[in-house]
Amino acid sequence: LPPLRVPEGLLAEVAASLPETPAAKRQRFVGELGLSDYAATVLTSHPRIAGYFEEAALLSRDPVRTGNFLQSEVLGDVTTAGLEASFPLSARQLAELVRLVGDGRISGKQAKEVYSAIRGSERAPGSIVEALGLVVISDAGPLRELARELVAKHPSQATSYRAGKKGLLGFFVGQLLKATGGSADPQLASKLLETELSAS
Repeated sequence: LPPLRVPEGLLAEVAASLPETPAAKRQRFVGELGLSDYAATVLTSHPRIAGYFEEAALLSRDPVRTGNFLQSEVLGDVTTAGLEASFPLSARQLAELVRLVGDGRISGKQAKEVYSAIRGSERAPGSIVEALGLVVISDAGPLRELARELVAKHPSQATSYRAGKKGLLGFFVGQLLKATGGSADPQLASKLLETELSAS
């Protein structure tokens, strides 16, 4: 057989037309979007999942939060068959849900409730938030009073915190979130509890 000589231009053209490899996509997800290596690996495990994530991340403008919610809540309901995949909600619905959390309108726990309500439907997350009356408690007044009650209710943990066991702040934040049904703003709750626990 005579030697086959392929023009360099043709090679470059074919290479440019090839889809992005999973390895390159993982590297881009980590380097450009800020995902962890683990998240990038999970989200590139199937081409349709990777495409779905990219669409939702672009719409939400929050790739990390989008990737985390997709991994923790949505992927368990995704079905794949060969190169095809079926999702329980659209990328647009996921993006809106992520934005609601990012804007502080609902908490992470409430986002799970909203997801359960819209899964398998075309309902907008915002309409569910309104219908269920979900709202993050960001009023310092009632949260401060609740923080005082919790510190008084758990004197041994408060004493240990003041003695240097700062990790116990997480215990108090957890108690406050539990008492409010997950509706309290976690950052505000943490700040108020730090103030109460630091008081002698």
